Amino acid sequence: MSDLRDDLFGNDEEAVSGYDDIFGGDEASDAVIGSRGASASSGGGKFLGMTAGERALLSVLIFFSVLIVGIAILLITGRIAF
Repeated sequence: MSDLRDDLFGNDEEAVSGYDDIFGGDEASDAVIGSRGASASSGGGKFLGMTAGERALLSVLIFFSVLIVGIAILLITGRIAF
């Protein structure tokens, strides 16, 4: 029974070396793991590393900045007057 468990959960060196020979060895698997890790850590629903609340606050600040600049231009050009 112990041999069966060792075969099932043990390190089968022949199978691992055969897999490495066919699919490019450890370097190829490290590159795939590294690329997936980089995309998962940079993504995650964040834009420019900000949370949803930070993005909402930034959009409100940009909106009011554009609003103020637009009103200032309208006042300067004489399109509106108080």
